[in-house]
Amino acid sequence: MLGETDIAETLKRVVADTFDLNDTDIDFATGPQNCPEWTSLNHLTLLSALEERFDCRFSLSDMSLMTDFGSIFQLLSMKVS
Repeated sequence: MLGETDIAETLKRVVADTFDLNDTDIDFATGPQNCPEWTSLNHLTLLSALEERFDCRFSLSDMSLMTDFGSIFQLLSMKVS
């Protein structure tokens, strides 16, 4: 079972790897509105990487809520903690 700090740090690494960013450039507001690398295709790549890393599956309704780092963190926290 992962704690919130572990989830946030792991999520940050996956986001950084997916969008080729530095960890320090990512915060809870990071999303497509302020990250040009966050395209619709890269968003799907991110969700796939997160499903693999956290060994979980996202429903279509989950995916519609996952609009930025903060909302993804909240959903992952409910699924894996």
